[in-house]
Amino acid sequence: MTDQSGVRVAPRSGRECQTSSASDRLKGQTGVRSSNSELPSPDRAVCLQDIADRANVSRATVSLALRNDASISQVTRARIQEIADFLGYRPNALVAALMTYQRTAKPARKTHTTLAMLLRHSRHGAWRTQVSKRLLQAAADRAEQHGYRLEQFWLDDLDLSGARLSEVLYSRGIPGVIVAPLPGVSGRLQLDWSRFSAVSVGAPLPGVPLHRVHANCLDGVREALRRLGSLGYQRIGLALKASDDSQADGNWSAGYFSKQQQLGQQHRVPMFLARDHCWTESNFCRWYERWQPDAVLGTDPGAIEWLGRLGQRVPEDIGFAQISVESGKQNCTGIDLNAAGVGKSAVDLLVDLIRRNERGLPASRQTVLLETVWAEGGTTRAKLARGVPGLRSGVKAGLGFEDEGDGSRSKVVTGVNWRAESSNRSAVLWPLASSSCR
Repeated sequence: MTDQSGVRVAPRSGRECQTSSASDRLKGQTGVRSSNSELPSPDRAVCLQDIADRANVSRATVSLALRNDASISQVTRARIQEIADFLGYRPNALVAALMTYQRTAKPARKTHTTLAMLLRHSRHGAWRTQVSKRLLQAAADRAEQHGYRLEQFWLDDLDLSGARLSEVLYSRGIPGVIVAPLPGVSGRLQLDWSRFSAVSVGAPLPGVPLHRVHANCLDGVREALRRLGSLGYQRIGLALKASDDSQADGNWSAGYFSKQQQLGQQHRVPMFLARDHCWTESNFCRWYERWQPDAVLGTDPGAIEWLGRLGQRVPEDIGFAQISVESGKQNCTGIDLNAAGVGKSAVDLLVDLIRRNERGLPASRQTVLLETVWAEGGTTRAKLARGVPGLRSGVKAGLGFEDEGDGSRSKVVTGVNWRAESSNRSAVLWPLASSSCR
């Protein structure tokens, strides 16, 4: 009920909130705001109409404002949200779930809102294998389940500046983007982020604090070492390119180094972490001959051929486990990075941001980590425990450093000069013998 001034003096029932008469709505537009004492009855939940009456706007405007829809001005959104908070409004979780179900359960239509997947390089480049096809397909399928269409944008094919790309995406009505892993830590992408909801996959983008979805590489490499140890391997070496480690935000080397510190000196093997142009068969073989691991964990299955040319058969003489395999599709033991799960989770997170109308760079980003899966293959086997292979004389087991007498810590290993470079995470060995590896 209302008095002649249009001020509500008694709460209406929930039914009345949803079916208010035209005269009530007209009276609500007089601009008179109710006093604090005229709150809705505590016997029922606050509804959108209560907020609309107090703010002198329509229920549709309230609904949009509470979802941060950009079609409502920032001032109006803030005022309506303040009123909703004052009245103690809380959305009904069951109704929200029902609305989500109705949106996603509808048959797919020929037209969908488009989401963008941004990928570096060219669509036809050989590098495409760096982004898992399982990830791309799983992301596209999950987007369709949400009522969207996921379109791939290959940045080198487009050859657009960040500003121009932002205009293209915005003019096409694309509300959200997923940024696939960019090659190398120097990969940068300058967009007008304020226009989009955005999620990245893989290592963080330098200077761009986006929400991120990634495989749990740190625990993945620890689990790999545990699994290999359970098969009887005692001296496990990590060999990979520095760029591969960077794509995992340094977690491959970090997980390996932390586990190495739990081992006795005789079981420790310095990692072979090489810049891309130093990742050669000769450098790998020198590392192997020097430290003689009984199993190798790495990203490049080509190392199996290199070991074969050294007379080491896999898995008869030495074990090999690959970082990033696909369970059931390769005859190689290793770590399945759950690429399909990462793709699905990236889309789920992006759709949630879009529904909450959260655009731009977040004040506090969140990272979703998905557990990796250990995949059994034909490159390892259970073996009997054996003694530690003999190390070359004059060199200690462990991290492989010797005091040169002048305070420096370096060692010439079969023609390759190795230097220790300290970081807050580990000590890393880099080959520095030739100018091409400096």
